[in-house]
Amino acid sequence: MTRKRPVPKGELLAEGLNLHKAGRLSEAEACYRRLLAADPKFARARALLGTLLHQAGNSALAIDELERAIRDQPGEADMHINLGGVYHAVDRFADAAESCRRAIRLNPDVAAAYLNLGEALRQVGDWKDALQAYQSYLRLRPTDGVGRGALGDTLKELGDYEAAMAAFEEALIYAPEHPGVYIGMSDLMFRKRLPGTALLLLEKAAATAPRDRDVNRRYGEMKFLCGDLAGGWDLFDENRFTLDDRGIVRRPTPPPYWHGEDLTNKHILVWNEQAVGDETLYANSLSDLIARAGNCVLACSERMAPIFARSFPGAEVRAWDGMQLPVRAGDCFDFQIAIGSLGRYLRRDFASFPKHEGYLKADPDKTARLRRKYEEVAGGRRIVGLAWKSAHRVYGLSKSATLAEFGTILEVPGTLFVNLQYGDCAEEIKAAKQKFGVEIHQDPEIDPLADMDGFFAQVAAMDLVISTSNSAAHVAGALNVPTWLLLPHGRGALWYWFLRREDSPWYPSMKIFRATGAVTGQPWEIDAISRAGALLAQWVRGQG
Repeated sequence: MTRKRPVPKGELLAEGLNLHKAGRLSEAEACYRRLLAADPKFARARALLGTLLHQAGNSALAIDELERAIRDQPGEADMHINLGGVYHAVDRFADAAESCRRAIRLNPDVAAAYLNLGEALRQVGDWKDALQAYQSYLRLRPTDGVGRGALGDTLKELGDYEAAMAAFEEALIYAPEHPGVYIGMSDLMFRKRLPGTALLLLEKAAATAPRDRDVNRRYGEMKFLCGDLAGGWDLFDENRFTLDDRGIVRRPTPPPYWHGEDLTNKHILVWNEQAVGDETLYANSLSDLIARAGNCVLACSERMAPIFARSFPGAEVRAWDGMQLPVRAGDCFDFQIAIGSLGRYLRRDFASFPKHEGYLKADPDKTARLRRKYEEVAGGRRIVGLAWKSAHRVYGLSKSATLAEFGTILEVPGTLFVNLQYGDCAEEIKAAKQKFGVEIHQDPEIDPLADMDGFFAQVAAMDLVISTSNSAAHVAGALNVPTWLLLPHGRGALWYWFLRREDSPWYPSMKIFRATGAVTGQPWEIDAISRAGALLAQWVRGQG
């Protein structure tokens, strides 16, 4: 009997690599694990296993394997780059940047480390260091159009629009069909207040990558901003659904999705998506849908369930966790639809938005009790709620302001200011009191993150709400409470606020104070707050 010749380590590693490159991941994984069973310190095989596990969707195990491989063989720059890539994929951007820096210290000529470092630094808003990283990358890869496009994006964020445009134009020489370059140029044109040019550039991006969901989503959002609601909805409706865990998961069928068919005697399930602010915004269309349908079930977030139940008595409201829909035995739905898709059929032009008096309803007893409490504190002063920050994962920093810049508003006499900002902001409120000598009332009874029904009642008890683009603004607008929205230009001005409008079709009680960008190098909110503060002084005196 002949014994089978053991496969040498080099041959088995080569076999694993070939299988890995061919996409035969399970077979490649078996090769790597055989190598590690024979030699647990074989760092190269472990690093490849980590990379494979990341490709297979198991990032946590991938990090474990790559970190162990680096402990066993810390001097390999490629391993640090690969680990940084996995850190980046799970939003550990600071760790990703540090991994890239370690790779650079080991080998300053590895171009990928500089590119990845720039990407990680951009994610944490460290634009100056990102600029240096991209410049170092381009010294090694001067003809890389994608890298030049990233350089342009970074220069744009640093406010050097002329240099950014030069970088984008150079990027087009080397990567004329890369949609990201057109996206960057479009955003630059939008910031320079040339939305028509921005739209044309996104049209070009969509033509170069017609199946790219992110490109089409951006194209749709620019159509919205430019006032083309029908075109915006048609792109937005499908392209916001992704297979990515950060996106919106499209629910399986049946029942089929509603595409505007007659709903007489039909049953339809509407399910929520995204955060409370978006849920509040999209609820604008629910009354129209309920009036059309024979039966309507609203699957909403648990925090919004009491508000929806009170506001839409003609529908059945069920709370759900965003994972398993609350479908019950005996349900016979003819259609389903995501709440964000309703606008495609019910809000295709500005004329279709109702002049409502509040489509969401706060608890009247809670509202009356809170109103009495605040009136006692106010002693005849006007009651104004304030909110200034957004926790949006992508745009939060861009559309947030700092309370320290609210002096023009806070120094208006005859006003009781009430904190409507969610999260822990005690230190900011304390600092504002020291700076302006003004007390911002904090109600310990109300926690927007834990009790949305109580928060709706609190907002309903205000005379006026002044807020940046966050959930407080949406809640106030949906309740038809007078609302002043402080809005930046550019990245933080989301599509549903449109362009150049001082009002909102979603919320008739809203007035928009848009940052003009007249003074560069200062926080965007100073300009908007200055105008809002001047009008607030008139309003308190009864002249606004």
